[in-house]
Amino acid sequence: MGPSSPPSSPESQPSYSASSKVRVATNTQETGVQRFIVASCYWALIFNIGAAISSFVMIDYLGEIPYHASKLPKGLLHVGGEVPADGANVLLRRYSGHGDSAVWLWISFHWLICLFCGILTLIVAILAYVWAEELLWVKLTTFGAVVFVVIPPFILVAWQRHT
Repeated sequence: MGPSSPPSSPESQPSYSASSKVRVATNTQETGVQRFIVASCYWALIFNIGAAISSFVMIDYLGEIPYHASKLPKGLLHVGGEVPADGANVLLRRYSGHGDSAVWLWISFHWLICLFCGILTLIVAILAYVWAEELLWVKLTTFGAVVFVVIPPFILVAWQRHT
């Protein structure tokens, strides 16, 4: 140790296990930001898993429509023309073996909420980590990338509803 190096306390030095020679850090105090980032990552994983499961159920329902529609008499089948705005609900009610679109409605709401929350918590976790750990130019470019990715879909939805 030279004269310019600070004195080290035993609490700040890593300890070594005698049996395994593995370095174990004893200074493991986490800040609130670190705990928030970890929690946000867990939330993002859980929400995205929920969205994936819901999407599999929705795919299963949609995959059953042709089978159930083929079992109906020809006179009941919708041959052509326009499909109403709530087309998925009409198709599921008419051609599915379930006869009720309430399950489809609930599972689609579950999927949408889980997907939105999963994306949001992942973006929040990334921004929190970058804001806590990175240099200013990385913070600004990451924030710019998030704005570029998130804002245009909202503008397109608003513009589409306006026209």
